[in-house]
Amino acid sequence: MSYLEEKGIVHRDLAASNVLISKDDIAKVSDFGLAKKILDDSCKNSRVRIKWTAPEAIKEKLYSNKSDMWSFGILLWVF
Repeated sequence: MSYLEEKGIVHRDLAASNVLISKDDIAKVSDFGLAKKILDDSCKNSRVRIKWTAPEAIKEKLYSNKSDMWSFGILLWVF
């Protein structure tokens, strides 16, 4: 996730179903279908997973690295 942030990319769909675990127990993020480069308001979208999505993304449809971090926190909390 830090690599995506460095590149200015918001995943927007980080959930347990989009994290793969290798035989060596290394977690890898997958499914970049909703990922976008951060450009002003271009990260608005109406499709969300309520359980994993940050409050501002649910309410205002505004995605950022901070909303990805929220999803990452929920992911860690679930596991």
